[in-house]
Amino acid sequence: MAAYTGYVTVHWEKVEKDAIAALDTDGDGEIGEKDVRALWSKVEKVLKFNLPSSSGFVAGLLLGLRA
Repeated sequence: MAAYTGYVTVHWEKVEKDAIAALDTDGDGEIGEKDVRALWSKVEKVLKFNLPSSSGFVAGLLLGLRA
């Protein structure tokens, strides 16, 4: 909201670079199928660890992906 109204400037190139660095599990510089599978594996571990407490995580994840 602050960026939209002009109060702050967001350097989207840096945001993209940092997001790719955080999500790129195979180190090829792009987010691909291998990365998604590796990240999903990590999400599954969290979900399987304690299903009742992770249901809130899933709800937030789905709402975040929907936006």
